[in-house]
Amino acid sequence: LTLRQRVESLIPIDRSARGAAQRSYEICTMHSFARQAVAEYHLLLGLPHQPTVLSRAEQSLFISRILHRLPLRYYAASTGLQLADSSVGTADAARVLVPAAGNADTRRFVGGLIAFFGQLQERGTTAEAYDTFLRQWISNRNPSGELVGKIQEADRELYERAMELCGCYRQYERLKREQGLIDMGDMILQLHELLKHHSSAALELAGRFDHIVAMDSLIYYTADDIGKILDGIAPRLGGNMAFTVAPRTPLLMMMWRAGKLFPRSDRSPTMIPHQSYKIAAATRGKIREIERVSSGFYISQALEFRA
Repeated sequence: LTLRQRVESLIPIDRSARGAAQRSYEICTMHSFARQAVAEYHLLLGLPHQPTVLSRAEQSLFISRILHRLPLRYYAASTGLQLADSSVGTADAARVLVPAAGNADTRRFVGGLIAFFGQLQERGTTAEAYDTFLRQWISNRNPSGELVGKIQEADRELYERAMELCGCYRQYERLKREQGLIDMGDMILQLHELLKHHSSAALELAGRFDHIVAMDSLIYYTADDIGKILDGIAPRLGGNMAFTVAPRTPLLMMMWRAGKLFPRSDRSPTMIPHQSYKIAAATRGKIREIERVSSGFYISQALEFRA
C-alpha cells in the first residue's frame, strides 16, 4: 500500500455514501492550512507577492544575521555580541555590535527573542500597540506626571528593558517586510485577518469536514467551553471528531494540585482534568469514550464527538 492508502485505511469511510467515486482526503496542521490560505489569498491580505515563510531554524538564522541592526543596549551583553571596528570610509571608525560566531549566549538570546515575538503575535499585538501599552503602564505607575527619572529605579529599569524589546520587535517586523518574509506566527495572524475581514474567502476556506482530530488541543478548556467548541463545529462536521482530554484520575489530580503550589510566574498554562459525562452534558451532540492512553507521566482520554 502507498502511504496515502495507509492513511485512508485509518479513516472510517461510509462506503454506501462513497459509491463508485474516489474520495480524497487532505490532512494538515494549523500551520500548513494557514500557509496554503496565505499563499492563495495573499493579494487580499495586501501582500504583493507570495511571501517566503521562515521555518523555526530559518527564523533563528535570520534574527542572528540582523542582531547588529536591532536597537540593543541593555540586552547587548546578554546576546554574546562583541564590539568590532567597522570602516565607514573616513578616518573615523564606527564601533558596531557583531555576533560572536558559535556563541551559546547568542543562540539563547535569539531563542528568547523568538519566544517573546511569538507571545506578542499569539495575542495579536503589534509593536505600536505594545509601545502604547508600555507608555500607559509607566504613566499609571507615575500618576503625578513627574519625569521618568523620578520613578522608582525598578520600574524605570523594567520599562526601559521592555521598550528596548519593543523596539527590537518593531525593527524585526520592518526587516521581514522589506525582504518579503513572514514567520509561523505571522501565518496564523494573517489567517485570522483573512477569516475576520474577508467573508467570501472565509466561506471558501471553511467548507465541511468528514472527520476531525484534535489531539491535546482542548486540554486547557473547561467542560462548558469544550461544549461550545463542539457545538460550533457541528454544522460543518459530516462524520465524527476525535479529541483528547486529561482524565480526572486520583493520581493526575494529585499532580495537578501539586503544580498549583508553584509560583504563578513559573507555571505552564493550566491543564484542566475532565470527567467525560460533564463534557457530554455541555454539548448538544453525543460523546463516546474511545480509549485511555497512559505512558509514564502522560495520561490522556480519547473521546469521540458526533453532532
